[in-house]
Amino acid sequence: MNKYKIILCSLLLFFDITSTWAQSANSNDIYEGVIISASNNKKLEDVICQTLDVNKNIIAYTFSDSNGAFSLKINQHTQFVQFRLLGYTTLTMSKADLKAQKIIKLTESSIALKEVVVSVPPIQTDGDTLKYNVNSFRGQEDQYVSDILKKLPGIKIAESGTISYMGESINKFYIEGRDLLGGQYNIATNNLDVDAISSIEVLQNNQHIKALKGVSFNEKAAINLKLKKGYQSRPFGEIQAGAGGTPFLYNGKAFATHLGQKTQTLVNLKGLNNGEYLLKELDDKLDISDVFSFEPLTSPLVNAPSPRWMPLPPNRHLFNKTFLGSANMLIPISKDSELKINIAYGLDKTNQDFNLLQSFATDNDFLQVREQTKQKNKINNARISIAYEHNSMNKYIKNEVVYYSKKEDITSDMRTDNSIEKNTSILGQNNIGYIQNNFQSLFKFKEDKTIQVNSFLRLANQKDELDKSSISKSNIDELFKTKQLINKNQVSTSFNLFKNKLDINFLTYYKQRDFTNHLNYSSLELKLPLEPIQEMTTKFAQFGLEPNYQIKIKNKSTYFTLKLPLFYSSYKAENQNTKKQKDERMLFTPSLSNTWTINHKWESYIKLGYRFDYINDNSLLLSPYFSSYRSIYIPSNTFNYNKSLYAASRIRYKDIVNLFFFNMNIVYRLMKYNYINVFHNTSELSYYTTENQRDKGRLFTITSDISKTFSSCNLTISINPSYTRLKSNIIQQSIKVGNTNHIVSLSAKTEWKGIKNMSFTYKAAGKISWSDNNLVKKTSLKSLTQNLGIYYFPTKKLDLALNSDYIIHENKKDNYSKFFFLDLKGTYRHKKMEFGGVLNNLLNKDLYSLTELSSVNTYSQQIPLRKREFLLFIKFKF
Repeated sequence: MNKYKIILCSLLLFFDITSTWAQSANSNDIYEGVIISASNNKKLEDVICQTLDVNKNIIAYTFSDSNGAFSLKINQHTQFVQFRLLGYTTLTMSKADLKAQKIIKLTESSIALKEVVVSVPPIQTDGDTLKYNVNSFRGQEDQYVSDILKKLPGIKIAESGTISYMGESINKFYIEGRDLLGGQYNIATNNLDVDAISSIEVLQNNQHIKALKGVSFNEKAAINLKLKKGYQSRPFGEIQAGAGGTPFLYNGKAFATHLGQKTQTLVNLKGLNNGEYLLKELDDKLDISDVFSFEPLTSPLVNAPSPRWMPLPPNRHLFNKTFLGSANMLIPISKDSELKINIAYGLDKTNQDFNLLQSFATDNDFLQVREQTKQKNKINNARISIAYEHNSMNKYIKNEVVYYSKKEDITSDMRTDNSIEKNTSILGQNNIGYIQNNFQSLFKFKEDKTIQVNSFLRLANQKDELDKSSISKSNIDELFKTKQLINKNQVSTSFNLFKNKLDINFLTYYKQRDFTNHLNYSSLELKLPLEPIQEMTTKFAQFGLEPNYQIKIKNKSTYFTLKLPLFYSSYKAENQNTKKQKDERMLFTPSLSNTWTINHKWESYIKLGYRFDYINDNSLLLSPYFSSYRSIYIPSNTFNYNKSLYAASRIRYKDIVNLFFFNMNIVYRLMKYNYINVFHNTSELSYYTTENQRDKGRLFTITSDISKTFSSCNLTISINPSYTRLKSNIIQQSIKVGNTNHIVSLSAKTEWKGIKNMSFTYKAAGKISWSDNNLVKKTSLKSLTQNLGIYYFPTKKLDLALNSDYIIHENKKDNYSKFFFLDLKGTYRHKKMEFGGVLNNLLNKDLYSLTELSSVNTYSQQIPLRKREFLLFIKFKF
């Protein structure tokens, strides 16, 4: 497969060379100058600089930077150059006059401004802020904020709903500069009417804490929604009701919000059964960006059978009834203080059938396990948070209390090809709940000295249950209960050392987890005994210092950040037989990063570092247990850990004048383990454990996002190439296997509005994956997904849409599955009312299949599809 890597590298090199050439070509036609005020010689920022043709039509434009500097491309069509800034008299000069001078002087306007009509550029800059004019990107078919965000160059929305800018997830989501929803911002993106939005701002290098602005550099960006004036002073929203068939379908919604300058409120209610999964709106998308506060939920210890993920929109295959309700309020207490309350509850009931063929590699062949499952899944999810925040120029205090609960009940009726157990009933339950308090504070003194005190506390309970029964009387009844205490504290101070910022952080981290396992089983022939009761407590304690030194050079355009954490770590485990285990060590995990803003277009980032991570505490249990109805996990009674060296780099380019955005991310990680994963599969059971021996793994990934808008022909193109290579070792069926997985993917999206009253979108995503190992013959699988959308607008009130999907999956060499879907939609608007209808899966496709590689094994799955169905709806906006 070397040829694929050569092709990929050649493509990436081509894009890089092309971008560089595009900037350097015709360098003699690039004019560079400085704009100042004629009265006081003050350098003027954000002056609109435009080149005009003989008819004074705009050819290109740019903005002056904070130093008044600008550069303009002058081509053969340029006849005039114009400079405009509010409060100054517009200056227009010929191309010849421009080339005769390097300093442009604008005269302040002494005449009162009259009402004028100004053509607003699609993207404007204001310091570190990019302002996207919504009307420049909006199509008549767009309804909600998420529809617009997907069209903005440089911004991406992942399938999970997470928003990223130039390849990096955002750290805040504001509405009118205020953080109403926190990490649950999908409630706004999926429900807020785009009619209410005038512009969407990207706050680059966003520093939320006012006391740290200009003191501590932040690499991440934030999104801020700016409302139209008419929507800032009144409540607005919509009510929708829909019904259809077959079988009976319904879709109901009530959304209301008031986003004023003082109190902000947002209430959202939804209920439907047409295949949309609403509970992902409850997920916190920002937690992971806060290193101190982020603490992931523990994974279930016991799992019921579940379908594997399928690359299909949920409304194609999800048979569910779902409800979501949320209420959010932001109350100002003083100029710098506010109280935020967020309450959300979701319920999802799903009936899902699936057939799964698992092919486990053996010495010379594959062991195949077939399962036919009819499943019912019920999820209750609730989250309540109350937060107080004071954010002023010298002080920051925030305290947030969160209650979280998620309960999942799964009932599965399964048929297998096992000669002993052909019919099996499985009940599974996974419950997790916690209450946590997150306190953060920072105080700033003279000369930018700061003191910061943070504290995080979480108390969690988890219950995982598995109940299996079969006609052969082969039964399993297992219950895991865990209690968890997590406490993190941080005291830090910062001050200037050699004119650069030095942070000294003292951190403590304590985590205690209590396990209780009850297990009853019968009529099972096992290779090893399983204890009916086992109990264990693990305690992890860590404390130490983390000095961070941030060096600014070249007029603050380059930042070096050196982190030198040194911690003492103690990990203990104790079980009911009084067996004690302990692992103590000193940890030094340094990192060095560099952020370089080369100019207002180019930016680079490089980071080198070392990490040490314990994998999990399940390995410290004494006795094996069932992790699923046919899988037994055998603890190794050892502390498993991973040491990794990593290098990450990123390069970004943005040209807001020519609407060209580019970013590329490269990550390399060398991982060293003190264990290796061991698997042994039989037709009845699978065994999984870890063996204490040194092992290595390597990860290399490169991703890129390239987008260009051609305003002259109303065409937007976005291309996303990526390559991932993961090298790892496992032991399967007593054979040590060195495996390397490769994934090459390329996705593209185009939108064209070149025909009056019409819009066309085309999306394509191709993927090639293959594995190299010494156990099975090299296998590769290919897939291609295409989507075509045609939108026709006979009038401003009527929208007609046709969407088609064509999907090709390779099951094995030269054997392909093909699927074609066709959907229709129409809406008619009259004043505040909207009437519409949707017809999905017009060709009545009823079955979908997919084959995937996972390490040395292969998984083939079939799921039923939602058949042809229609939904009629009525919507009222207020």
